[in-house]
Amino acid sequence: MFKEAAESTNHKEVVEKAIYYFGKTVQKVVAIEELSELQKAISKSIRYDEMGITNPDREEKIREDVIEEIADVGICMKQIMMMLDIDEKEIDKITKEKIGRLNDRVNALIAEAKAANHLD
Repeated sequence: MFKEAAESTNHKEVVEKAIYYFGKTVQKVVAIEELSELQKAISKSIRYDEMGITNPDREEKIREDVIEEIADVGICMKQIMMMLDIDEKEIDKITKEKIGRLNDRVNALIAEAKAANHLD
């Protein structure tokens, strides 16, 4: 039914195989775990920022950890989208709406700050 995992470079095919062989429930649990790992990596980044630690090697390691966890979460989100039959266009539409709302909130805060400080 499927090619060997090592032979396949098609992301969609690999995701389909993971869902098929590991099962939907397990892959949903993996997604939750990966989200938690990303949360932990971001938390660690904040902690080191707030502590004022300036160690380039440590900063790079934290950055690499965040990148790795973002990649893991991205893969899991592709699996969730496939399991729930969610099209990328649906995600893009909602993302544009949410970015628009974020833009409105930021602009409102900027306007408030300017008004409070009597800035132009």
